[in-house]
Amino acid sequence: MKTLSKRALGLLLSVLMLSTMIAAGCYSVIAATTDEEQSGATSVQGETVYCKNTKGWGDVYCYMWNNSSQTKDVAWPGTKMNNEGNNIWSYNVKNGFDMIIFNNNAGDQTSDLSYAGGAQCFDLSTNSWSVYNPNSTTAPTAGSVNNPTTPPGSFSVYCRAKSWSSVSCYMWNSDKDSNASWPGVTMTKVDEGLFEYVAPKQFSKVIFSQGGNSQTSDLDNKGSGYAYNVDTNGWEEYDPNDLQLRDFKGDMDSPQYIGSQITFSVTGKSKSNVIQYQFSVNGSVAQAYSTSSTFAWTADKAGTFKIAVDAKDGDGNTNKKELT
Repeated sequence: MKTLSKRALGLLLSVLMLSTMIAAGCYSVIAATTDEEQSGATSVQGETVYCKNTKGWGDVYCYMWNNSSQTKDVAWPGTKMNNEGNNIWSYNVKNGFDMIIFNNNAGDQTSDLSYAGGAQCFDLSTNSWSVYNPNSTTAPTAGSVNNPTTPPGSFSVYCRAKSWSSVSCYMWNSDKDSNASWPGVTMTKVDEGLFEYVAPKQFSKVIFSQGGNSQTSDLDNKGSGYAYNVDTNGWEEYDPNDLQLRDFKGDMDSPQYIGSQITFSVTGKSKSNVIQYQFSVNGSVAQAYSTSSTFAWTADKAGTFKIAVDAKDGDGNTNKKELT
């Protein structure tokens, strides 16, 4: 685990959450009040923390510790969380811990996270916290690919297979919970070498094949916003919009101190030759529409800041992208 170094009255820049509808990344600049860099909340007995398992992990474990004392909740990999259904896993926390890692006890894990407090849910796809109401019938969402053609409650799965004339998609959670009998459902060709299947619900595992032949291995379903490429044997980011945006990111890893200049960049793709980008901070335009796909920003005060990018092309297509 990573141990934060001591700095007097340091100012910390960390990713806290993502906004859903405006496709924005929220950064917060926090002032430390002691000789130790401060993390998030400290766990209280009786609180419940949640994890949205959008990566298809078989199990989810919660590992917690106190950053100052290095006291651990339990030994690595932590405690196996409870599967609440709909990809939501829960854990009833104990007193006195301010750091947390979610992992699958099989090599995949999050980075060292500041505990966000009770009734908060961490989304493995967006790497963000959001408030979660366990009595709600809808899982928390911190952002998703803009795909209005997908029915509510359904999930689009994509496969890129240029050498295959047709693709079958077989998905499952268990031996008794699959989308269809083998080899699955024939996918719809949506572009040259690109196929889509709209699943009725989320499944953790998937196999792509040519009607049961030339199949992939058993794959962890990456979730919305990705396509599996059978030629490279890997998942890649995919945006189904006519104007596609990907790789929206900053050039400096969190945390950073106040006064650090962070350059955000995004990659756009469109049939139109011209794409214009606009960047905003806290809803106010910080860089007006131009052909520049980069934006340099320096936080000059403590607070929470929402970073967003809007794009438009010469054909009238528009898109917004969240920071991931």
